[in-house]
Amino acid sequence: ALKDIIDDNGNVEKAEKFIPIDSNNNIVISDKPVVGAINVDNLAIIDTKDILLVADLNNAQKVKDFYNAVKEYEPARTIAHPDEERPWGMFASLKDADGFKVKWIKVKKGEQLSLQYHHQREEHWIIVKGRAIMTLGEKQFEVKPGDYIHIPIKELHTIEGIEDTEFIEVQRGDYLGEDDIVRVKDRYNR
Repeated sequence: ALKDIIDDNGNVEKAEKFIPIDSNNNIVISDKPVVGAINVDNLAIIDTKDILLVADLNNAQKVKDFYNAVKEYEPARTIAHPDEERPWGMFASLKDADGFKVKWIKVKKGEQLSLQYHHQREEHWIIVKGRAIMTLGEKQFEVKPGDYIHIPIKELHTIEGIEDTEFIEVQRGDYLGEDDIVRVKDRYNR
């Protein structure tokens, strides 16, 4: 698979623009607009939203050691990638800190989050794109860009895209794990 993205100098790159100067046989994966390499050979440069790895390809077998060190230092980084696809759309974790978490969420047209609530967190949503039908407790209403929705702890809620709909979600609470989702109804049988 890597041969599809290999350049004339043997560099494997997956970046918007990779500029190798006297650099050969490197693997570069990044979402940065421009990545440069000057006088380096046989490196793996892997840049994700939450981890940067630079390794000599001759020692690639030590990646497991790096993984184990990250798992010990910050185990959440080894459990899930910050960008995740779901049957209803996708999300990206923007900030994860003590007491709050910020996500960008996209719900595809015609798709729906599970009807759910949380025991330990409240949520604040700001709709930034599209239109959707929101269910909050016993109320159902249309949301559009600029709308703000406060979801108290233990309040039933869901959203279904009339169009592709994007929103920013701010979670607040003492515990923000994904296992604090109580699904009451889910069309994807999760």
